[in-house]
Amino acid sequence: GTVPDKDDILHCFASLYVGGELYFGATRYANNGDAALGFWLLQNDVGLNPDGTWHGTHAINDIFVVAEFVNGGANALVPTVYRWDPAHPDAENNLVLLTVSPSEAFAVTNDAPTCSPWPYESKFAPDVPCTGTCDGGCIPYHSFFEGYLNLGALGISPCFTSFVVETRSSQELTAQLKDFCLGTFRTTPDADPNDDQVCDGEPGNICANASGGDGFYSYAWSSGETTECISPVTAGTYSVTVTDGNGCAAGPFEATLTVYPNPTPTVDNVCADQNLCVNESYASYAWSNGATTQCIAQIERASRGARADI
Repeated sequence: GTVPDKDDILHCFASLYVGGELYFGATRYANNGDAALGFWLLQNDVGLNPDGTWHGTHAINDIFVVAEFVNGGANALVPTVYRWDPAHPDAENNLVLLTVSPSEAFAVTNDAPTCSPWPYESKFAPDVPCTGTCDGGCIPYHSFFEGYLNLGALGISPCFTSFVVETRSSQELTAQLKDFCLGTFRTTPDADPNDDQVCDGEPGNICANASGGDGFYSYAWSSGETTECISPVTAGTYSVTVTDGNGCAAGPFEATLTVYPNPTPTVDNVCADQNLCVNESYASYAWSNGATTQCIAQIERASRGARADI
């Protein structure tokens, strides 16, 4: 259906810091009306399919934060925080209410027109006064919402993969959904270890190639190493689990080392004035006299030896 201007979300964001301090928010198209804004933290990958339906499912301990803005957003309440746990005896609509203090969860809006950090156009543009020139546009007062949630203080794991910001007609959990904005939120690390190929006797070089999370990674390889890269010599599959500084772990991720046997060429003894050849065909040759062909020209004396590296 139609989305009221006061509930129309233009942008949304989320950022997690070491220690589990989460900042999140959104901008609205208009500020002339009350709004109830909800923020989902989701452990599973959640998103939209090409046909507009959703993919992904809830997981126990997903988090839902609700903040109600009244008087056009001038008054912001302490957010209400819920935990997804359908089996909990106190669950209502699959959600369990958590007890939080104002120091662990709060929400604010801009109390003055503010230059936007991204392209933004209000319903009331260009009649919105901002000091100076705003390349991204001017956000009217009470149109930029930002929330804070201290996941560490609440004992909540910060390991999430996606988020959804939504507006509803009221703060009730069953109120009609008006608009939503979603994005990936890779607080759990990812990894893509590389395969490698070596000759027998040479070490491989396999690295975890971790990404996401807070960037402070530790590694646990199936071979026992705890470094980012390993140098195995035995062919096989090696797996790694990556953990970041917030304790979010992912894996195991696998990589394969292929070891090729070294060639075993033979060179026959020949008489004088005959060509000297390596009996097997290989990709390249390096004779002691500088030649790089499979055969070298006839030699003058049988006693004059020659060696080939293959």
